[in-house]
Amino acid sequence: MTGQCLSAFDFISQAKNQGNDRAIVLAGVSDAFVQEAQAKAQGLIEQGYQVFTVSIGGSSDFNTLSNDASHNFNISTPYNLTEADGVASDIGKMLCEFDAGLRLQYIGTL
Repeated sequence: MTGQCLSAFDFISQAKNQGNDRAIVLAGVSDAFVQEAQAKAQGLIEQGYQVFTVSIGGSSDFNTLSNDASHNFNISTPYNLTEADGVASDIGKMLCEFDAGLRLQYIGTL
């Protein structure tokens, strides 16, 4: 899993036609990869990405990967659709505030 996450960070940072407005939403149930991913996430932030994190269940160390505390979200269990809908809505509103023309690209599941 760690190798896949780090490879995804590399893929994202090297993507072409990124434009000026870029966002990444990292969601997971384990924070095992966080320490190794911190430098790569910081590199994406320095490239202008808005990095959001969604911790599902007990993982709570994702906050070190995001731009700031306002970009951190938590869902108590993977089955709590009410919380998941709320988080998705909150992130969507924040993305619209950055730029109404923001284009998102689905890269894959880590």
